[in-house]
Amino acid sequence: RVRQEGDRIFVALTEKGRDTGLRWRMKTIDRKLSDGQRVYVVFDIPESVKHLRDTLRHVLKESHFSMFQLSVWSTDRDVAEDVTVFIRSLKAEKWIHVFIGKPMTALPDTTKKSSSNTSRSRSK
Repeated sequence: RVRQEGDRIFVALTEKGRDTGLRWRMKTIDRKLSDGQRVYVVFDIPESVKHLRDTLRHVLKESHFSMFQLSVWSTDRDVAEDVTVFIRSLKAEKWIHVFIGKPMTALPDTTKKSSSNTSRSRSK
């Protein structure tokens, strides 16, 4: 939106424009958290708003999050504040929680496929 007051011009983003810019920033940020910390997004979204859950998972994937469990995602990128703002824009704070922390044990490497995942057990 654009408005003019005297010789000054003011430009304001629409809600859709703000969300698009926020998603782009989450997708392109390279800054990593320090000391092995990660951003965790944990959610329990009801089936009645399944579209919201699908949208969240899509945004997390495009923002370099890895799925730890179906409703637990994490990244080493410094995006906690942006993710929190995005969740507020969805009006989903009661179902989605953001944490920053350091894992006490190693997280699985989701970038490599294990050959044991593809083997099948055979009965004798």
